[in-house]
Amino acid sequence: MGHIVEHIALELQTLAGMPVQFGCTRATAELGTYRVVIEYQQVAAGRYAANTAVRICQSLVDRGFYCQSELEDDLDHLRAWAMGSLNATTKAIVEAAKERHIPWKVLPTRLMVQLGYGVNQRRIQVMQTQEHGAMVAPQMLDIRLPSQPEEGRSASLATFLLHTLYPTPESSRIPIIAVTGTNGKTTTTRLIAHLLSQTRQTVGYTTSDGTYINEDVIEPGDSTDALGAERVLNHPTVEIAVLETAQDGLLQSGLAFDRCDVGVVLNVAAEYLDNQDIYTIDDIAHVKSIVAEATTVDGYVVLNADDPLVVPMANRVEAAVAFFSMNRWNPVIWEHVRRGGLAAIYEEGYVSLLSKGRVLRVEQGINIPLTLRGLAPSMLANVMAATLAAFVQGVSVEDISTGLRTCRATVEPSPGRMNLIQRGDFYILLDTAHNPASYEALGEVVRNWSSGERVGIVGAPSDRRNGDYVYLGQLAAQLFERVIVKEDDNYRNRQPGEVAEWISQGIEQQNPDCDYDVILDESTAIYTAIAEATPGSLIVLLPADVDRALAILNYSDQVGVT
Repeated sequence: MGHIVEHIALELQTLAGMPVQFGCTRATAELGTYRVVIEYQQVAAGRYAANTAVRICQSLVDRGFYCQSELEDDLDHLRAWAMGSLNATTKAIVEAAKERHIPWKVLPTRLMVQLGYGVNQRRIQVMQTQEHGAMVAPQMLDIRLPSQPEEGRSASLATFLLHTLYPTPESSRIPIIAVTGTNGKTTTTRLIAHLLSQTRQTVGYTTSDGTYINEDVIEPGDSTDALGAERVLNHPTVEIAVLETAQDGLLQSGLAFDRCDVGVVLNVAAEYLDNQDIYTIDDIAHVKSIVAEATTVDGYVVLNADDPLVVPMANRVEAAVAFFSMNRWNPVIWEHVRRGGLAAIYEEGYVSLLSKGRVLRVEQGINIPLTLRGLAPSMLANVMAATLAAFVQGVSVEDISTGLRTCRATVEPSPGRMNLIQRGDFYILLDTAHNPASYEALGEVVRNWSSGERVGIVGAPSDRRNGDYVYLGQLAAQLFERVIVKEDDNYRNRQPGEVAEWISQGIEQQNPDCDYDVILDESTAIYTAIAEATPGSLIVLLPADVDRALAILNYSDQVGVT
């Protein structure tokens, strides 16, 4: 049935004057449930066509027919969108752009088409006139080109116009670096943007914290989906784009671009299983490989040679591959280098590049603030990935070194990304770790803490599996002398106290004598830990709400909570 819905939705749009061809249907693990993807020229029209296709199929099953009058009404609705968007000249421009692989988008403004990305974008408006039939007015150009609306004249005009605007298809684009993985995406994206900024280019980037142009926030909040990416790609000042690309965004809205110049895959770990038809870690790897496979043949795919689920992605891409590894003797690295490939490794305390038979030492790890001066070795993997991404984009080793030494893991601009905050004679480590792999990375820092008591305020989102909570409890009992178990505000389908109970089970399984309390309210848990802090101690906080946690920390610092 899913395939039938797909083809009806495409045909409805085509009959209404919006020809589309691409569709894809895949069965899910749930019998009778399908994921259907269809092409559209307008979002609203695509949604209407999809809903109508389902309605037609349901009517055929229930009644054996679909009324002709209802079908005509549906087509009239779709034709209204077609009439309001693409006339003959506009369609010809779009078709010419497709043929030359020039990015295009129909804008909400009537008869307006955007071509290209960032600083290379051009916006064209086609205005109907009685005298000439149609007049094309490309913004930022001194040309008004009248044309009759006949198909042949429109096609000739479109071809001439696009060759005038863009002598080569590549001149319509800006470099795009896409970053995905289970952990470290935001830190790596921000670091890549910082390294690229050393070249004085205007960098637009998206993270789970917001959309940025250089260091200015233009849209706060999670921007790791296609909509966030479009904000950057449509911005007229952006010269290079760095786009954090999350699993959820990929599944819900796909990619905002047809290809990228650098695709970075950091790692693959268990997260969000049993959601959106993702049931195994191999399913997660398949989703994240989309970024690698979208990399242009002239670009680079940056892959983690230490991750057995990431390494095979090299066999499915047309682009060149650059590997990174924490293990200088990793056989994947050395076989790759033997064949002339590019790699990054951590050796003798340095982040180093292996390129064309040479070892280029970029920077000493202890000088890189993101590693908390060696307390967080797991951050080095993110650093190496970012170093490779910048290097293949032409950033010099000297500029990369400067960027690594000047990018800091502070609350501003990286809230919740291993922020080490001093409060009087004790410290607070703020991190948004939310899956087993990120808990392990955080554990490295805790194990390296050499002075004072180690206290954990632990909790996790309510949409994880029970086993994940038990594991968090077990790890907490290993890492901390004292544990406070709290819960998120959003219980989703769980009861208050349910998540805390699973975490407590893990604590007791690992260490029945562990000193722990259950304080469900996060704010109360934070205040309690601060009030009981001892000199030299480290309080590790996994907040549900980073802004609220920071507000509490600032308030307690000002009033001197004891």
